[in-house]
Amino acid sequence: MYCTKCGATIANLAAICPKCGMPVRSRRIPSTAKSLSSVPNHLVSAILATIFCCTPFGIPAIVFSARTIALVRAGDFEGAMRASKNAYTWILVSVVVVVLAVLFFLVIRLMQAL
Repeated sequence: MYCTKCGATIANLAAICPKCGMPVRSRRIPSTAKSLSSVPNHLVSAILATIFCCTPFGIPAIVFSARTIALVRAGDFEGAMRASKNAYTWILVSVVVVVLAVLFFLVIRLMQAL
């Protein structure tokens, strides 16, 4: 699908053109409204992962969570789903890094005790 004003490529479920901001007229809002509201933004998990786990990996999770919220408001279902999956991935990376670090330090401590 292409924008009628600037000619930019637009995602099928987008409500506005990402380049010029022109509203897309051929949208069926009732059918996409339910699916847009079902996109998880993972914002709370991202904030908790940033505070309690690994800050360098938690910050991208917060950024992608905020991007998910913005894309849902813009009506871009596909973009919101990608951002949501990216946020979840960064949350998992943050948690896994902390778990591995704790295990590593526990092994080091056990080796020093022997």
